[in-house]
Amino acid sequence: MAQPDRDQAGDSKPSKTTSGPTDTQAEDVPPFTSPFAAIFIPLTDALLEPIEPILDPVERLQKERANLDANEKAVRSNLAFMFEREARRRIAEAKKTQLLSTPHTPQELGSAELSNLVDSLAAPAMPGMTYHLPSDTLARIKRSAAGPPPENPANQVSPHEHTLREVLNVTQIGVDQIEKYSELHVKTIRENLNKRIEKAEREK
Repeated sequence: MAQPDRDQAGDSKPSKTTSGPTDTQAEDVPPFTSPFAAIFIPLTDALLEPIEPILDPVERLQKERANLDANEKAVRSNLAFMFEREARRRIAEAKKTQLLSTPHTPQELGSAELSNLVDSLAAPAMPGMTYHLPSDTLARIKRSAAGPPPENPANQVSPHEHTLREVLNVTQIGVDQIEKYSELHVKTIRENLNKRIEKAEREK
């Protein structure tokens, strides 16, 4: 399917450069709502040109697999662009509120805290202890929606930390969506094609 431009459909045009939109451009970016638009990629075949059918079943299946690989790469690129743009949009929104105008000076670690941190990083893992978050905790984090910037930063996290949490949350969801697309969708189709190719080669 042909892919619409960004002005026509907000969540579909892949990024061509590593630089993000300016603050003015970010104002025109709608909030991210769904990753489904990422499946629409530009056509690479000329539809008006004659199509020569592939008669050999092995070659035909191999062509399907090659198309699947190319499609997976394009969709993953679209997903990465969409989530990166959403992260940049949230940063731009935070800048518009002027809450980020105050310089953010991270608190430095004292010598004792720094020494404890280094010792902890160098210590071997304790046998039998898991250092991963429980699955229910991870699921709760992924379901949690980032709210508006705090009205009273003195009693809550700073605007800078709040924005950072939003960006990290968007990034985590984006990585999760990209990996699920490949592992839960494309992988099954590719394995089926591989089996069909092996069968066709045996029967050839």
